[in-house]
Amino acid sequence: VEELNPDAGACGIKETDLASIATLTLRTSGIEVSEAAQPYLYVNANAMLQRSTTSGKPVGCIVGLRVSFRAVAKWPAAGFRSGKHPPIEEACASGHLLTGMPSTMRNNVLSELETAIKLCLADLDY
Repeated sequence: VEELNPDAGACGIKETDLASIATLTLRTSGIEVSEAAQPYLYVNANAMLQRSTTSGKPVGCIVGLRVSFRAVAKWPAAGFRSGKHPPIEEACASGHLLTGMPSTMRNNVLSELETAIKLCLADLDY
């Protein structure tokens, strides 16, 4: 799970919740979960809290949710060199843009995370 931005907390999203749902979804799909696994599941959630222009109170959240199964690529290949970070290959990716009230965003994101992981797994032969 990628580190969350500050607005994520205001939208009810926590890294521990995302990690728990991701782990549970993988395990119920018959995949053993390990910190050192290759390929690995990548989860990114970027949140933006919307505030009222008059009161400044939170009125909504927009969350970009993206999951992918990734692995470190074998390099060098075809004349390319790796820079500071190792090159990554994606086996599949699924993403969603969610909008809603801060009070309901947590449950929406967790539900969509499970769906996105399952959609990605459906594209893989494992």
